[in-house]
Amino acid sequence: MKKTSLPYLLLICLPLFSACHAVSIDPGEEAVLTDKPYFFGHGGVNPAPLGTGLTWVWWSTDATLLDIKPVQYDEAFGDMMSKDNVPVHFNVYIKTKVKNSPSLVERFGPNWYAMNVKEPFRTVVRNLCKKYDMNQLVSSTEANMAMAEEAKKEIIALISTTGIPVEVLTVTVGRIIPTQEVMTAITATATQQQLQNTERQRALAQEIRKNAETKRAEADNAYRQAMGLSPDLFVKLEGIKAFSTAVEDCAKSKGCTLMIVPPNVGTNLQAGK
Repeated sequence: MKKTSLPYLLLICLPLFSACHAVSIDPGEEAVLTDKPYFFGHGGVNPAPLGTGLTWVWWSTDATLLDIKPVQYDEAFGDMMSKDNVPVHFNVYIKTKVKNSPSLVERFGPNWYAMNVKEPFRTVVRNLCKKYDMNQLVSSTEANMAMAEEAKKEIIALISTTGIPVEVLTVTVGRIIPTQEVMTAITATATQQQLQNTERQRALAQEIRKNAETKRAEADNAYRQAMGLSPDLFVKLEGIKAFSTAVEDCAKSKGCTLMIVPPNVGTNLQAGK
């Protein structure tokens, strides 16, 4: 009896197993089952999601796997126009977490972000970008943070109004940079400005030197007149002063030798080491 009943048992169970398929659920995921009976019963989304593990369901039942861990979406923006009509590049990252996976699948489908959030979120970011000029976007951390905070508030309001059962955890604005064409123009302008600054500094130094030399000449001439010296005598006096300075400097140096060629002490002076 046992030997004859085993084949019959296999014949009964085999159709049952062939009518099922396995669903493998990884950690951090949930499976939402959607029943689609062929003949009897009623279909629809099962309100109880399945957790980590392996389960068998009917072939007519669809299993939608959803991440219940925080998921980050990356939105790239190229040639976005700032307030002063300068194009910039940047990325914005929005991190969300599913709160009710069966309700999410039933009402908004597994592609809920692409179908319901993506474009409204991008519109929010584009509008916020136009509130700031290029210099603010590129160099101001405060503007970057304010833009991210405002984008988060607006997308949370949108999701709340729509009724999408997800939580917005963070919105982050990445580094904002001008386009390559703008960067080239900025570099050229900065180089030109630097050249102009250098020329201005050089001209200023020359002007200062000129004024100093003029003041010194005026002071020397005033001294000459006060002493009642002729120009020739003044020049000789200055030569003697220079000679005295040279003697003092030479005395401080062990390898210095002074050579005096008479009779013009003030003008014929040679020094050697």
